[in-house]
Amino acid sequence: MDAIIRYKLVAGIVSSVLLFGGFLIGYLLPLIDVLLANVLALSMIPFLILLNYILIYFLGQKTMDIGLERTLLIWLCLALNFLFAFVIGFTIPLLESPSRNNLGWVMMPLLFLLNFIIVDRYHYYVKHPEQREVGENEE
Repeated sequence: MDAIIRYKLVAGIVSSVLLFGGFLIGYLLPLIDVLLANVLALSMIPFLILLNYILIYFLGQKTMDIGLERTLLIWLCLALNFLFAFVIGFTIPLLESPSRNNLGWVMMPLLFLLNFIIVDRYHYYVKHPEQREVGENEE
């Protein structure tokens, strides 16, 4: 298997597993004590976002620096995707619909797909750091 495809698959799968972990944390929070749930959410969510950043960073460690702006954009997208997964998991037990689990069955695969797209964009930025946006070339 090509190294590029292997990198994208490994980074996407690892990031998706962490995304599913955020979904499960959100889903299981209403089942435990309120104080413990708040402490768990406030400690685990930043930890999993940071772990997601570290794992993808180390998978692409042998590559060139892509710049602070693009790096922040990618990590912001990954963090927002992770928070969406947490909110989806958190709201499912609160829904009053008899088919409330359909939300997770529909939205989580879409978030996994978005996660692979974000990882692919990160890989593109890493492999093509010399390309600038259209507005920067016109100067």
